[in-house]
Amino acid sequence: MLRVLLDDEEVDVSAYESYVSDHFNDEFEREWFEDSYVQRIIKDIDNTEVVEGFNLYNEFLGAIPPEYLSSGCKGLILIYKSDTKINGDRLGDNCISILMELAAVKDVDITLRHIPKFPNDVKMYIVNTSKTIESYKEFVEEYVEVIHCK
Repeated sequence: MLRVLLDDEEVDVSAYESYVSDHFNDEFEREWFEDSYVQRIIKDIDNTEVVEGFNLYNEFLGAIPPEYLSSGCKGLILIYKSDTKINGDRLGDNCISILMELAAVKDVDITLRHIPKFPNDVKMYIVNTSKTIESYKEFVEEYVEVIHCK
């Protein structure tokens, strides 16, 4: 399940990794790039191919190291390969479909300070209010209530 902590500047987000890119750069393992799902994340999010090992190729950038992947791509890989709780603001809207795939098979914990474009039938748990919501409309309403009505 997707578990979202709405970051209203008053909650403690210290358990969530805000520096997603740096954390990934310090923690990734070469073996991760042999995983077909990691390869799919890299292809879908950054339009980059895993050539061999952790050697990557992007049509516009040429050969690149893993450190050049986007923070969204890195965040999704961290979620998939570890139990890292991350700042969801590092995930662009192009990451939402894979985020939801991951949340369908494991608990995924993120913080948010913005309203991403989730699917209309999104299901998630809002940590701040201990509510499970089942639609994008409910998410927006809950976000407004928590963030803007304090």
